[in-house]
Amino acid sequence: DQYGTDKTIGYFGECEASSDQLCEEMLKNGETKEHILVNFSIGYTSVVEMGTPLILNHQLNDTGKSHTCIKASRKCFAGFFTESDVEDLKMIARQYANYSKVPITLRKRANTDNCKAEQYVATTTGLRHVDLDMVYEREELNYTEALEINCSVIRLFLNNNTLDCTTANLNREQKQNHRINTTVAVNYCNRP
Repeated sequence: DQYGTDKTIGYFGECEASSDQLCEEMLKNGETKEHILVNFSIGYTSVVEMGTPLILNHQLNDTGKSHTCIKASRKCFAGFFTESDVEDLKMIARQYANYSKVPITLRKRANTDNCKAEQYVATTTGLRHVDLDMVYEREELNYTEALEINCSVIRLFLNNNTLDCTTANLNREQKQNHRINTTVAVNYCNRP
C-alpha cells in the first residue's frame, strides 16, 4: 500500500477456492477482484514485485512424446541460463525446504510442472517461482529431504543431473550483472 499496486506488484495464479460460490459471495459482499487475488486462503496466488514471465505457455515448440520437462526445446532453453539464474533457482529450492512452518517441496509425486520456465518470472532482484499449484507442505520431511526433492526438480528444469543446491556460489555483485536473454533463447531453441 505504501507505494501502490500499479506497476509495482504482479499477481500470478488463480482463484481455486473450494467452490465458485465462495468467490461469488466475496464479490457480492464488496470485495474487489484484487483483494480476492491476494487472499492466500482461497487460492494458489503468488504476489511478487513486478516481474516478467520467463516464457509464455506454448512459446517453445514442444513436439514429441517425451515428458514436457525433457523435450528438446526445453533442454535447449536450459542451456541459456546464466550462473546468476542457476543460483536463484538453487535459492528457491533452499527457501522452500526451509519454510518456517513445515518444509515445502516442488513435487509430491512423479509429475510436476515446476520444471517448466512458465512457472517462473524474472524480477529486478532475480528469478522467482510464482505458480503455487504444485507446491506441497511436507511435515513428514526434514530440510535435507525436502531440499533434495526440490533440487531434483531444479536439475530437471536446468537439464543438469549433477547440480548441488546445498550451497551458493556467487556474491551479490556477480549475481546482478548477467541474466538469461529469453528472446534469444526462445528464438534459438525454436529453430527448425
